[in-house]
Amino acid sequence: MLSYNEYCIENGRASRDVAGIRRKFNSLVNFPKPTGDPTCPPEVKRAKEASRMITESVEFGGLDDMDDDDDSWDEQHDEHAEGLDDPNLYASSRHSSTRSEAPAAKRGASEVVTVSKKKNKANVNGVMDSLAAFLDVDKRDERERSSEVIAMYRQQIEHLRQDCRELRCKLDEKQQKLDEKQQKLDDERLFAARLDSQFQRERAELAAERDRALQKLLVYELMNGKS
Repeated sequence: MLSYNEYCIENGRASRDVAGIRRKFNSLVNFPKPTGDPTCPPEVKRAKEASRMITESVEFGGLDDMDDDDDSWDEQHDEHAEGLDDPNLYASSRHSSTRSEAPAAKRGASEVVTVSKKKNKANVNGVMDSLAAFLDVDKRDERERSSEVIAMYRQQIEHLRQDCRELRCKLDEKQQKLDEKQQKLDDERLFAARLDSQFQRERAELAAERDRALQKLLVYELMNGKS
């Protein structure tokens, strides 16, 4: 059974090379595509950075103002503690235990509220410091210069990558042409081998025909000589 390339050679069609087709596909995949502009206006960068900082502070609870809630918390616990100290609400036998427990409960609640206030104030102060540093002109200019330098380097890297892709595509094209020439040479060698095989076969057939003709001639001469 003939292969596809042998069939193409016999029928005068173009043969195919799997490696060449694969390389052509890879060159199309690696062909440089147009990309967007990596630069961004400074005001948009500042707005995005401020929005990101505000979002992070909200997620961490840094902007929650607990002063009003803390005041209501103190008033409620003060009223509750005063109610515990009122002798008209409880029997005289429980005055000593109630008076000893009420200051402890009030003191524990006050400590919790104080810790919560300090934590919230620290978070708010941290956010304010971050916003102040963000709005500082010198630091903002330094950040913008750093961003511009980074954007420039990124753009240069993108240009180098694009040049590398173009060189790779050119190399693939040259390799594809070389493979096509090699495939053509292999096809010509195969065709020459087939012609040589056919020539040898026809030569053997002619030699066999000549031997048979000589044998017939020899038999004919022998028969004529006897007669």
